[in-house]
Amino acid sequence: MLWPFIIYILCFFMPITSKAQNNIFYIIVLLPFLFWVKKDFILGLFRSRIMVFAILFTLYLTIRSLFFVPFQFGEAIDPVRHFISFSCFFALCTALFYKTDLEVILNRVTIWAAVYGIGSSAYFFFQNGFNCRLEYMGPVSHPIIGASVYALTSLFALLSNSGDRHKTALTAGFLLFICVIFSGSRGPLIALIAAALTGAVLTRRKWPLSLFFLLGSLIWLSYHYDLLHVDRLIVFSSSYRFDIWAQVIGDVWKNGNWVLGNSLLADRSVAVGGEIFAHAHSGYISTLFQGGVVGLLLLLILIGVAGWHVVISRRRPNFSFGISLWIFTVLIILTDNSKMLDGPGGLWFYFWLPLAFLSASELNARSPKKDYSGKEDAGFHQGILL
Repeated sequence: MLWPFIIYILCFFMPITSKAQNNIFYIIVLLPFLFWVKKDFILGLFRSRIMVFAILFTLYLTIRSLFFVPFQFGEAIDPVRHFISFSCFFALCTALFYKTDLEVILNRVTIWAAVYGIGSSAYFFFQNGFNCRLEYMGPVSHPIIGASVYALTSLFALLSNSGDRHKTALTAGFLLFICVIFSGSRGPLIALIAAALTGAVLTRRKWPLSLFFLLGSLIWLSYHYDLLHVDRLIVFSSSYRFDIWAQVIGDVWKNGNWVLGNSLLADRSVAVGGEIFAHAHSGYISTLFQGGVVGLLLLLILIGVAGWHVVISRRRPNFSFGISLWIFTVLIILTDNSKMLDGPGGLWFYFWLPLAFLSASELNARSPKKDYSGKEDAGFHQGILL
């Protein structure tokens, strides 16, 4: 299952449509996983509290959608289908990261992502002019979603411990960082900077000052000489975020659905300042709207449990990597995201994949795996060896 998974991840950095990438996931990842998975394996994964709360949170959103009024079977089946697909993806990621170091998997992706990102960005600017906001070529073309995907990939490369390949990984991380800058998306950029600096400080690496000096110079020169569309990064503006959030919170309170929410099927559009915005532009606020206080509480518990695992694992070798990923997941959904349960797409990569790594880390911290009688749980070990 390792190579089908890597192929699916590589599809984020290929000139294909999102529908084609979804089909690849269903055919080469989901179907083999459903055929192969065993009961002992699934039960073993639920030793991770992160796994438990990830499933509880998304299951709640799914069940809440089934009680949406007016009920339409064609619409209601989508959250169920997305829940099944997501559960398999999260379980598979946890299993793969339990057996294989995440760095080993992502090392096969970051270099290609950097080459494709810079090449496709150059092609976009030559086609559309250099004063446009970058739209990525591939299944994650949206500037914010694409920047979030490239930001996480950059973080993997920058924090790599690949030995003799460290310089190559660092170069890839720098190039991916540039791809994030060109998108003009501040949320992913802030999440990347905060996570990368945290990891660099904890590991006492010397590259942050020189790297961020170069990137800062690039942004300033681009803005000063009007070379690229980076004014969004220089000029402070909330882009109506605070007004949108206040409007959504007020609507939730007024319509009486603040406890259970309006469901994933409800109209997510928000009217602010004479403009119509497609959604709440925050994973937390969107969850409050769709899942109410119950859904938001489950999301916060999930993130809190993941953070607590990182804290109590501070003496383990991958602590700096874990805390960087946790900071990234907390921030990446702060200023954008329409819903936390969806089909295959960017959200799975930049939010759920890091949490799956922490879930696998929690399982490793609980080793050796034993059943309640004190004996080795052979069924789980056999199932985990994909």
